[in-house]
Amino acid sequence: MKKRIVYLDALKILAILFVLYNHTKIYGYDLYTVTDSRIDYWLSIACDVLCKTGVPLFLMASGALLLNKEESLPELFKKRILRYGITFAVFVFLQYLRRLHSGMSNSFSILEYLSFLYSKDVIAPYWFLRGYLSYLLILPFLRILAKHLKPEHYLWLIGLELLLSADRYITLVSGETYAMPFEFNTDWIFYPLLGFFMFTGMYEKTFLKKLKKTGFSWILLVLTTIAGSLIEGFAYPVFGENEAYFSPLVWILSIIIFHLFSEHQFAHEEMLADFGSCTLGIYLIEDIVRNRLEFLIPILSPVIGSMGAVLVFVILCFFAGVIAVKIVRHLPGFQYMLG
Repeated sequence: MKKRIVYLDALKILAILFVLYNHTKIYGYDLYTVTDSRIDYWLSIACDVLCKTGVPLFLMASGALLLNKEESLPELFKKRILRYGITFAVFVFLQYLRRLHSGMSNSFSILEYLSFLYSKDVIAPYWFLRGYLSYLLILPFLRILAKHLKPEHYLWLIGLELLLSADRYITLVSGETYAMPFEFNTDWIFYPLLGFFMFTGMYEKTFLKKLKKTGFSWILLVLTTIAGSLIEGFAYPVFGENEAYFSPLVWILSIIIFHLFSEHQFAHEEMLADFGSCTLGIYLIEDIVRNRLEFLIPILSPVIGSMGAVLVFVILCFFAGVIAVKIVRHLPGFQYMLG
């Protein structure tokens, strides 16, 4: 196994756990909308706030790894874009076959399959796969950008995100579509660049060096989570369910979590590297794993409570996913796709 950066593997493991929780519906992620328990209400919301860092943490880990590499364009295409494109096409096709088997699609149509590749999601979580492919396509430009930006430029980018975070709250209050005269969807640019900024240590040359004080970082993490939870918790009964209540805080939480992982000395490095290498594969099949294990939640809930049951469920889904990925890798061609 090639040398891996352990804390980035640990970060990807945390990210896929957050993604799994994000897909637990009324059992966990939306539990606060149906529960009568005040404890479950607030725990569900707090977990919602934290789990929304799942995709940003994936992108930050990717930016940390990929923006620092030197690759020719042919090498980039063959090693990353072509391989990922094939993986995307194959798994969309497999999910399309599932749709046919379940009756969600009436009969096989090459045009319908192509539409799932191009514009529609064959299953809801696959929105990320198309976005990640677009990120790989602009990777050569992001590499140039990342390596030439100075710390103050990264702070400018963070400042833009701060401005847009404030704008999202203004939008909620004003009812206007956008309060600012522009829209800047930063996710596929902002988070990889942010990961590179943190990974290379450039942040230590800015006011963010205060994160080096571990106690300060933990306090900030807790306070930001509480803030997001309170905003959502008190807004929901009045305005209804809306992720926009706490989404402006996601990038702050992502920075803090990334930093805390980068400073931590992890044991069991080989195990973390092994599990970390499975995260893409788990994402590709996690809906199958979840659907097969979902029956456990009602069984566990009376014993360990609703939130306890869903957290155990998420962990079981992760390990089941690891086992499934290791098995699937032995099928012809899948080792190439899943690494």
